Amino acid sequence: MSEHGLRPERALPRDLLAPFFFTAPIALVVAGGVLLEAGAPALSTHWSSLTLSVVHLGTLGLITMFLVGLFHALLAVAGESEAPRLFSIHGLYYALLVGTAAFCWGTARSSASAVFFAVGAMGVMGVTLLVQAGTRLRRSRNRGPTVRGLRLALWGFFWVISLGIWLAHGHGGMLFPGQRSLWLQVHLTAGLCGWAGAMLMAVSWQVIPIVYGGEAVEGRVVTLLHTCVGLGVVLPCALLLADYFGWLPDGDWNRAPWAAALGLPALIAVWLAHPIVALSSGPGRSADAGLWIWRIGLGLGPFTLLAAVAAFTIDDPRLPLLFGWLSIFGWAGLSLHSLLLRVVPFLIQPMREGDAGSGRLWIEPRIPDPLVRITLALHLVTLVLGGIGIIGRGDLPIRIAGAAMVGLGIGLVVLHTRSIRRSNQLGGVGGQ
Repeated sequence: MSEHGLRPERALPRDLLAPFFFTAPIALVVAGGVLLEAGAPALSTHWSSLTLSVVHLGTLGLITMFLVGLFHALLAVAGESEAPRLFSIHGLYYALLVGTAAFCWGTARSSASAVFFAVGAMGVMGVTLLVQAGTRLRRSRNRGPTVRGLRLALWGFFWVISLGIWLAHGHGGMLFPGQRSLWLQVHLTAGLCGWAGAMLMAVSWQVIPIVYGGEAVEGRVVTLLHTCVGLGVVLPCALLLADYFGWLPDGDWNRAPWAAALGLPALIAVWLAHPIVALSSGPGRSADAGLWIWRIGLGLGPFTLLAAVAAFTIDDPRLPLLFGWLSIFGWAGLSLHSLLLRVVPFLIQPMREGDAGSGRLWIEPRIPDPLVRITLALHLVTLVLGGIGIIGRGDLPIRIAGAAMVGLGIGLVVLHTRSIRRSNQLGGVGGQ
């Protein structure tokens, strides 16, 4: 059975990927706890050790943990390649978990030994994912937009993990490989656009239309957006490497504007063009809370782009923090929030009993649970009060945002648990 070139009956066993989706919201609980305990110092400056810890709880603990699980779930139903080995998935999970915990602890406590331990763990995770996923993608018989999006995302992951490990050495006590702000700028572009942005594109082309209704996105628009993201990630990285190896003309000229200009196609594709394409191809009016959260998340894309431009052009230390807050916990966080409600259950719960071979898809019913609306409210409170705290340098708004983030993480864990139980009651076989 195939739907838009996807084969949901090939989904991986639910228990294999569930740890990724349960752990990602827990990172929100930990990050919220840090904000609740520390207050304003946790979001004081993007060079602060405590701020770096909160940021990486979002980028590694929430985004990457979720996206690694989502990557394997999508590849299983879209790639038509052999299933990964059990030990490799478990190895990925524990290496990412340990690496994230060690890095966030090490940066918060200024512990060089913890940071270097994290570098080793993240290196193992990165190599494992690149080799394992790259092999499966190369052997895939499907060349549809979802698989192409996964290839692009894996390319972005390569750059963000490579630059991240190199930058982490600086937090471990070694010298930075070059101008720190330039490396950080390119690292952010690769992570947010090449990794997270490409993954959201991959899931939106075919899977979102299956789950919520609407038209699948294919053809030239997909190729154009993928090309823009690819160029916007590779070209700044090439500039960075050329600067590192001394291939650029000598002189005290600023590389950052050139890196920003080269990365602009990716920013526009991810935060402006993709929301327009994805939202215009979706279903019309719908009361589904998960779909509304998806729309809000993508709808924050243009505001994230404006925040990025403002952070680069205006000399105000609060603006980079606001951009990071909006991109990580707003645009990305809300998008992943929505995927956890119905898309993830669809991808890791292949069929109901008796449906395999019948041509019927098992899709999580629309969730009437009031907790869905509560988690949305908590997410918006977190986002708004955190932004107010950053701009106003206020301690109380950031502490309240932290408390709301703790509640949000707990609520998402409860929702995902109820989804798994509901699928069991409906006779699902994915985790049996």
